[in-house]
Amino acid sequence: MYTQCTICKTAYRITTDEVRVGQGKVLCSHCNSVFDAISSLADVAFEYHLSDLRRIPTLTVEKSVSPPSETDALANFDGSESAEPLKPRLIWGFAAVSMLSLLLGQVVFFQSPKWAQNEEYRPSLEKICHVVGCQLPKYRHPEDIEVIERALEPAGRGALQLRVLIINNGSRPVALPGMALKLIQFNGEPLAQRVFSPQEYLNDLNKVKQLPVGRPIQINLKIANPDNEIAGYSFKFI
Repeated sequence: MYTQCTICKTAYRITTDEVRVGQGKVLCSHCNSVFDAISSLADVAFEYHLSDLRRIPTLTVEKSVSPPSETDALANFDGSESAEPLKPRLIWGFAAVSMLSLLLGQVVFFQSPKWAQNEEYRPSLEKICHVVGCQLPKYRHPEDIEVIERALEPAGRGALQLRVLIINNGSRPVALPGMALKLIQFNGEPLAQRVFSPQEYLNDLNKVKQLPVGRPIQINLKIANPDNEIAGYSFKFI
């Protein structure tokens, strides 16, 4: 079969496969025009080229005008052209992960003091801090502290001695608590009250940094004896 460029009238030999691949659209190698080969198909060469049949060029179908095949489409899936649309998705995905990490970091930052006092969360937070190099606040659980013995006795002129034996019944060591002591009059009104720090009620604070589990600790606190008579006293750990 033969076809002819509709622009420059150059004649070409063409096969059925070439027509089918380009869906009739071909590129003229003489004037570089894309034309419809089907519209000028002929079984014999055109009349004004009959004396020059041997020099009629073989037509090359222009790849750019042929429709992509299913194989080409699958091949392009892994090619560089398909990578471009992935870039925005990768950027958005990275941004989403960053925002989520920032939000999680804020939650941990603001809630960690509260979680650090939770017996269930504490071990996990300790492992995290061991990795990232942070430091948790001291574990305070005064409700685990049991008073075994207590007594308020005269300790010489104008002084009283408070003796308290305590033990930690929890599952892990706790920070030394503050002790709120209240002296009570006979009418039930407070006579004096104060919160004492561990530095004040423990004589050997250098050896006891926290209350160990299951080991009794002795508290000896010497206080001034007020002028009014004392009917009683109370204290609690905070």
